[in-house]
Amino acid sequence: MLAFLARTVGVLFLVISFFVAGFFVNVLQALSLLLVRPISLKAFRVFNLWVVSQWWCFIPFLAESWAGIKLRVFGSKEDLRILRESRAIVLGNHRGSVDWLFGWTLGERLGVLSGMKGLVKQVLMYVPFFGWSWYFLEFVALRRRWDKDQKTLESAFSNLQTYSLPYWLAIFAEGTRLTPEKLKASQEFAKKKGLPVLQHCLLPRTKGFAMAVMYLRDALDHVVDMTVSYPAGKEPTLGSMLMGRGGEAHLHLRSRPIAALPKEEAAVGTWLINDYADRDKLLQHHLQYDEF
Repeated sequence: MLAFLARTVGVLFLVISFFVAGFFVNVLQALSLLLVRPISLKAFRVFNLWVVSQWWCFIPFLAESWAGIKLRVFGSKEDLRILRESRAIVLGNHRGSVDWLFGWTLGERLGVLSGMKGLVKQVLMYVPFFGWSWYFLEFVALRRRWDKDQKTLESAFSNLQTYSLPYWLAIFAEGTRLTPEKLKASQEFAKKKGLPVLQHCLLPRTKGFAMAVMYLRDALDHVVDMTVSYPAGKEPTLGSMLMGRGGEAHLHLRSRPIAALPKEEAAVGTWLINDYADRDKLLQHHLQYDEF
């Protein structure tokens, strides 16, 4: 009983500390927007990368040191070098609520955690502290309506063409988390359209990714597949992490030069669907052997 109470008090202390720190980080970011950006866009970006890195490092600490989660990375030294030094689109699969966390943990190991950006639901940008920090870091907020999102993406990608620092543009092309109901609907759609019927992923939405490649081809270096899966019985949740119950996550990396992707937008969409079909086979292998 005493151990449980001590753990609960520890969790409350960590959560309160995290959000207090987030408040001060947001204040500094807002001041930099008013005082630094009008003078130098690059200085504004560098400052925001630094100040956010001092706060976001708490998340990998929670995963590895507090919760004791083991992260295994399957990839080459070249894949890791690319993630450390390049501007890249990082394509992830969306298994559950904490998939993103293990990309963040790898980013912290490589020293590029604060350089992460992503396509996120617009409503998340209003979440105190996290969402506000994403705004200053130039995340892309989407409404999931193409008639609205197309102009947003055009503006955001045009802005990122001037971003010279290393960064990851994270795209979860499935658009939502995997559930049995969503998987069934995705499979039925794929059958109607004559597309690959996936077993462990949803069929990816191609428009946002294709537009990113078309706009940022000359501003990015690589596209990196980052596939997450979990050994049987070891998948962590946010609740299990907060209570320090551990778990294990596996990340598989595969990188390709963005110049190797097709030049036409429709062909880029086809490339993405085939990429997720390959990822589906990779996940089937992991399901059988508990490793990539």
